[in-house]
Amino acid sequence: MFLKIEPGFKEFLASGVAEGGQMSSFEHFQGDTVRHLKKEKKGQSLIEYAVIVSLVSLAMVAMSTYVFRFVQATQKMIEEEFANN
Repeated sequence: MFLKIEPGFKEFLASGVAEGGQMSSFEHFQGDTVRHLKKEKKGQSLIEYAVIVSLVSLAMVAMSTYVFRFVQATQKMIEEEFANN
């Protein structure tokens, strides 16, 4: 289930910074990937909100036809009641 870490891998990752040198290209790549994923999540959240808003508005538009028909039927029923009396 867990990833197997090869011996010396942690030392390889820490070697550039621990020895006072520059970061290795792997560490630089790893940092860029994490930053990219964070930005991607923000964009994903925005898209998810947009999809939810569009679905809710679509449902409201679809329901408005039925609500309009119900109001018309109720109004017609009330008019007929007054016309019969």
